[in-house]
Amino acid sequence: MKKLILALLVLLPLSSACEEETPTAVSESLFPVAPRTLEVHIPWGQFATTAEVFGDFGEPYNLRQGVLSNNYKGGLSARMLVRWGNLRAAQSVRDSTGTTVVDSIFTYLGGTLLVRFDTLSSTRHAPALVAAQRILPAWHPPSATWEFAVDSAGDRRPWPEVGGGPAQPIILGEWDPITGDSLVLPVDPLTLTAWADTLDVGKGLRLDMVSQDARLEVVSVQLRYEVIPSVNPDTTLVRTADPQDFTFIYTPEPGPPEDGLRVGGVPAWRTFIRMQVPDELMGPPALCEVLGCPFQLRPERINHAALVFETLPSVPPGFEPIDSVRLDVRSVLAPDRVPRSPLGPSFSGTGARALPPELFGDGAPRQVSVPFTEFVIAQLADAARGGTEPPTALAILALPEPSSIAFAAFAGPGGPGAPFLRLIVTGSAPVELP
Repeated sequence: MKKLILALLVLLPLSSACEEETPTAVSESLFPVAPRTLEVHIPWGQFATTAEVFGDFGEPYNLRQGVLSNNYKGGLSARMLVRWGNLRAAQSVRDSTGTTVVDSIFTYLGGTLLVRFDTLSSTRHAPALVAAQRILPAWHPPSATWEFAVDSAGDRRPWPEVGGGPAQPIILGEWDPITGDSLVLPVDPLTLTAWADTLDVGKGLRLDMVSQDARLEVVSVQLRYEVIPSVNPDTTLVRTADPQDFTFIYTPEPGPPEDGLRVGGVPAWRTFIRMQVPDELMGPPALCEVLGCPFQLRPERINHAALVFETLPSVPPGFEPIDSVRLDVRSVLAPDRVPRSPLGPSFSGTGARALPPELFGDGAPRQVSVPFTEFVIAQLADAARGGTEPPTALAILALPEPSSIAFAAFAGPGGPGAPFLRLIVTGSAPVELP
């Protein structure tokens, strides 16, 4: 036992020496340091190849609301078109003997139009003059435009007068936003009788903006009218009619942007971006100084990824957002079928991101960040596995589609304000050996 204790005492100094000195180390600072997190901006040309803008997603008819304007901001003019259902629909009434019978022959006494505006999405804060007119030519609600009364496959007929004319004036009315969100316009018996004519294929209501420098959004139109049934001339009935169809027409119709990007509007625009995130970075200098270069972009090092765009005024003028734009970003599942490719789920989490209207308009450009972290991680993970089909294209769109006549405009690649990729990455400085 004494020999064993002596042996342990002899070995003890050697053990202490091993704990205090590392043969390969020259400095305590050369051990791996704690992870560091940095924000990195990657220019367009280092991660993206093309950006394309396509429109024609939906029509004004699909929006189910109206727009009124008259040379708004020196450009946009818009009118609302409404078609009623059958105003001669049969109704059970009591005749002069008190017997309930069905009657469809009425004498029209007059009525009122109730036009309700979206006060938050309208630009007018002073009284606005609105004209109600009766449409005379035949027209097709789903396809009507400023130039064409009918613009469907195999049938294209221009308006006799561009802008939904000719039309017969009914009444002028003034809407004051201070008093509420509704405008009430009287309708005469002759107009009601014409709208009740089932043989009149052109029957309908046209609402025009007479005041200038405003854009109003109409959320609903309702017709209330009084009739006398033929079976009992001493009785007056009050009836209500909602539109069977309604849409709006406008001019000018924006063409594709020459060098910018666009999202939203009606028909809606989408921006498609083809990209490949690099798997290693040789800069910027701040990254190399802290984490060393080349820096490997591995999936586990990505905390956040977003595309950053710079806003632009709308071209032509008058189409800038007045309400929030809900921007969404999704992967393109079949890039060879753009613009009609199916899209993947949203990268915006629980839904599209709402961009306030203050970001757009005539002010200084603002930066808008659109996150798509899952897309970048999936692309890098596939590249690390040697996959052959990583996600390579994104679609940026506004939801719902279409959602408004307004669209969001952004600077395109190749010029000032070009989009860039914003990454927040985490890594450790490399370990140095003597």
